[in-house]
Order: sequence, then structure tokens, then C-alpha cells
Amino acid sequence: MTTGWVKALTIALILFNATKSFANDIFLEAYGDSIELSLIQKNGQDNNIDIYANGNNNSISIVQDGSYNIADVTQTGPEPTTTTINQTGDNFNTTVTQYCNTQGGCSVTVTQY
Repeated sequence: MTTGWVKALTIALILFNATKSFANDIFLEAYGDSIELSLIQKNGQDNNIDIYANGNNNSISIVQDGSYNIADVTQTGPEPTTTTINQTGDNFNTTVTQYCNTQGGCSVTVTQY
């Protein structure tokens, strides 16, 4: 039996106005060894992050700084994959689907502002 470990996990749901109820959601499925995740939602409301990572040595970094943003990431394949998404502002929707079969790994960066 193989046991997988998440190498690093950072999740920050930052709420600056505690009098309001803001709905920020994170849905995560991760399978593999040495997966690094950094997920930050700040200064907004109704943001959504959906992640499916299946593989070893994958890395995902997402920052949502604003409201009504969606980031949907799927990582699969035999080689390591790095995904970076920065959404600064409101009403951004990004879907990244990566199947990495390139020796040495693959990466993609999306910046929306």
C-alpha cells in the first residue's frame, strides 16, 4: 500500500469586515506524493476554487483578491505540474486542465486583473 502526503498546504480565507457573511469556497481532491498547495482568498466574497490533482510533485498556487472569482484546476499525468493563478479584481473565471507528459514537468501561469 502506498501512502501519499501533502508536502505543504497553505489556505487563507481572509475576512476584513467581520460584520458581513462572505461565502468563499474551496473544493480539493489531491492524490499523489509531494503536492504543494497555496490558496488565498482575500478582500472579497463569493470566490470559488476547485482543484483536482492526481500525480506526484505537483504544485498549485492561487490568489483571489476580489469578488465573484472562479478558479478550476485539474492536473494529471506522469510528470510534475505547476499551476499559478492570480485573480486581482472581480468576476474572473479561469479553467486550467493540464495533462503533463513532458519530461521535467509542465507549468502554466494565469494572471487576471
